Amino acid sequence: MSADREVLIVQELGGFRTLSAHASHWRLRPPEELLLALEAVQSRQARGELEITSGEVATLRGEAPAALCERPLRRALREQGLERSLRTSFDWLVCAPVAYHDDVHAFAEVMLGVWCLASPPRDLLLPRLGLRLPLCPGLCAVFDPGQPHALLPPGQEQPDPMSLSRAQPRGEQLSWFVGFQLDLTPQVARHFRIGRRDHPGDGLVLGPGRTLVGSASGQWQEL
Repeated sequence: MSADREVLIVQELGGFRTLSAHASHWRLRPPEELLLALEAVQSRQARGELEITSGEVATLRGEAPAALCERPLRRALREQGLERSLRTSFDWLVCAPVAYHDDVHAFAEVMLGVWCLASPPRDLLLPRLGLRLPLCPGLCAVFDPGQPHALLPPGQEQPDPMSLSRAQPRGEQLSWFVGFQLDLTPQVARHFRIGRRDHPGDGLVLGPGRTLVGSASGQWQEL
């Protein structure tokens, strides 16, 4: 793919939007009550009540307690002028190392956010943005779901096939997050430098049946 080729995402109501080449990240200390709520979910995982597969992100949609997530996240987003864009449903996300992928098939209309609550040494990689963010309790990151991203051990640029085996990972191998989303309001579009297009021109249009992210390279492949 040519480096100057515009990357686009189809919008549900018609037209296209450009892929954001910007991400936000900051530190936000998790409240003790939220960490206690996490412990209850971790206990479910330890008892085998949650099926978590290596190489995949398990999502407990809408199960993270909004009463404990919304206020601190909205306060942090206020400093960027984005607090009104925060959706009020929050997910538990849990995974072992994850190879490069994008999430444009499920989240074309939002920006994705993750709030790390617990993790072994591991990095969030956004290679096209030149970002490598070490996971630690309190790390928050918001990025375009169309951007290829991965969770890998420190210093590792490509996933180790052994770490992505189908075996059930142990609890200490897991990273735990609150997942949240920002609506694509005009403020969010300005902050993340997202434009609108009526026609794709010669741009690369992301999505199922159009593109695939190479799990080892983090590069798009046209289908």
